[in-house]
Amino acid sequence: MQNFATVATLLSAIASGAMASPAPFGGDGTFYSPGNDACSKAGHSSSSSDLIAALNVEQFGGHYNGDTDKSQSCYKCAQVKGPKGSVKVQIVDLCPECKHGDLDLSPAAFKTIADPVDGRVPISWTWTSC
Repeated sequence: MQNFATVATLLSAIASGAMASPAPFGGDGTFYSPGNDACSKAGHSSSSSDLIAALNVEQFGGHYNGDTDKSQSCYKCAQVKGPKGSVKVQIVDLCPECKHGDLDLSPAAFKTIADPVDGRVPISWTWTSC
């Protein structure tokens, strides 16, 4: 009976919104010229107008040497907040030089959250549904 009460309490907290959402990641936002995506073995290319991002190696996971398309981060979405606003992007690429928390955004995504002249801005982001 105690397990039932614990489950009921947990479900009630979830339904009421009392459960805290995951803390956002923080890092630098930069932008790059998209091309062949690391998440696609078929060599899919993305363009500068797509709302996409490249994720740092540590959070990208998978196998960096060759099997990047097997990363669990591929095709997940992230809600990114910067100085000018926020944008939802899909992870399709890998940023080897980025640190934990950093995202390298497409030019279109970067322009939504910051002035491209800035080049590098502080961001926060969380995983979100696509």
